[in-house]
Amino acid sequence: MTTPDSSHENAIRPLATPTLTLADAGGKGANLSVMLRAGLPVPDGFVVTTAGYRAFVAANNLTPLIDAQWQLLAPSTPASFEKAAAAVQTAFAAAPMPAELAAAILEAYAALGDVLPV
Repeated sequence: MTTPDSSHENAIRPLATPTLTLADAGGKGANLSVMLRAGLPVPDGFVVTTAGYRAFVAANNLTPLIDAQWQLLAPSTPASFEKAAAAVQTAFAAAPMPAELAAAILEAYAALGDVLPV
């Protein structure tokens, strides 16, 4: 898979990227990358990196909401975690995908070709 050619190039990375790290791709993405590069039967793919996540959050001004929900957490009250998670999830679901990020994701998906099961 080729690296998408867009202004959000760092937001999307192929799983086969040798330098894909936990900090870049999260646990699942980094582990799939290691498995793919080790020759295990992992289909080619890509990850939306933490840079892509941050671009989405910034474009939708979600940081104040996330921070506010974080402040409302009460460690001794599990329901506070559920309430905060629901508020953040609702905001993420309602937020539009930035056009450039969407284009980079679609480009990476198209680069996988028609033969891979997704």
